[in-house]
Amino acid sequence: MNDLASLFGQGFDTHSVEPQSDFDVLPPGKYPVLIEKAEVKQTKAGTGHYLETQMVVLDGPAKNRKLWDRINIQNPSTQCVEIGLRQLAALGQAVGLAAIADSSQLLNKACVASVKVKDDQNEIRTYTPFEDAPSVQQSFQPPYATAQAPSVQPPVAQPPQQAAPQYPMQQAMPAQQAPPAGASKPPWAR
Repeated sequence: MNDLASLFGQGFDTHSVEPQSDFDVLPPGKYPVLIEKAEVKQTKAGTGHYLETQMVVLDGPAKNRKLWDRINIQNPSTQCVEIGLRQLAALGQAVGLAAIADSSQLLNKACVASVKVKDDQNEIRTYTPFEDAPSVQQSFQPPYATAQAPSVQPPVAQPPQQAAPQYPMQQAMPAQQAPPAGASKPPWAR
């Protein structure tokens, strides 16, 4: 079928949707992220396995941008496995897991990803805990989540809550420039 008119009526209106744009790499830095997907996959060569994660940036100018990581967990190269297991340990500890038996345990967990740029691509160097992770995990509703039936419990009066502080993404500063005196760091930069 080569006829777009048969699929779109009069044809496809190119102004009816937002055009695909190019995504630049994120600048090096620390980004608060939430793990949206985690899956163990076989390597292309079929000689090992890796854990592939997809994360969404939670705050700052890169908010809602995606980051991906591939962590070698089984490979003919013992050095690749050693590096991968160290990275998996950092990820697990950053999201509060003492042991990981299933990749689904990582889903909807928040942490801070330390990102660098290598060969014009983002690469995650390591992970650290995100101090506000429990509140973020409880309040985050993935865009693909299914609607749930409302609870039938009577309402309970809750004390008023203060709005959580909004932290801008930590930006790398030039070496000669110091942060302003008295400036507080966001929790993932401490």
